[in-house]
Amino acid sequence: MVRTPLEQMIEALRAFRSLREILKTNFIEQGRKVKETAGGMFLRYPAALVAFIRFNFLLRRTLIELMHADLIAIRAGLAQMQSAGVRIIDCHHLGLSASESLAKIFCDGADEWKQPFQKEYTERSVSQGL
Repeated sequence: MVRTPLEQMIEALRAFRSLREILKTNFIEQGRKVKETAGGMFLRYPAALVAFIRFNFLLRRTLIELMHADLIAIRAGLAQMQSAGVRIIDCHHLGLSASESLAKIFCDGADEWKQPFQKEYTERSVSQGL
């Protein structure tokens, strides 16, 4: 059986374990190129439209699952730091101060990190979200 590029991309989605991994591969841009290559197939073949709708859905679901996994890992790391007695973190590389309260990051940051799930996603918003 010959697998189409779109089916190959859908299969590849299952292998990603982090947002960083998916963004490093240019996967979203590759999906756009596959869509561009399909051209007007959407108008002539309803099955092609359904295939791309499925791809978009699976990609979005994977991005959300990976964001959740990253958030869980971030919260776990913050909890470990807190239990180790860390109270202040240098976050100037993130655009915050060099002495951010861990409690503030833990509470406020976690709430802000939930926001990407409630907005439209783009490659840029996903990579900047975390």
